[in-house]
Amino acid sequence: MDRRRLALGGPKQRGLLAMLLIHVNQPVSAGRLTEALWGSSPPAGAEVTLRTHVSHLRRHLASIGADGVLITRPSGYSLVVDPEQVDAYRFERLAGLGQEAVGLADPERAAGLLREALDLWRGSVLQDLDRPLFAEAETVRLEGLRLDAVEARISADLA
Repeated sequence: MDRRRLALGGPKQRGLLAMLLIHVNQPVSAGRLTEALWGSSPPAGAEVTLRTHVSHLRRHLASIGADGVLITRPSGYSLVVDPEQVDAYRFERLAGLGQEAVGLADPERAAGLLREALDLWRGSVLQDLDRPLFAEAETVRLEGLRLDAVEARISADLA
């Protein structure tokens, strides 16, 4: 798996990528993206600016070998990737397997899986975007799962 960092522009472009990653492999309408990036009162020309941000994001993705993953659809835009390439999805899968191992009384396996899941965390969710409103529910959900994983890992270590 390619672990290179993607150097993006300002907060709008990072917000665009975040919104598409939250809804990975699902179309997100231009209107919904516009509202996520500018709120309920977007400036005149926001949809044109959105298309510019999409174009720049495509170029950045292509620079790391991810050509063709940002798709324009009649219903909006989609980031089409294997969910295993998205840390949040990998975390959730590994934490779930770790919780399952706890339930199966396999503390050694549980601790390993939960450690692997927790190693994917590098700070709070979308901290560089100052916790955007469009990601509030997902941020709270993921941080709750992280706390559950920490608790389960400690229990597995004690067992």
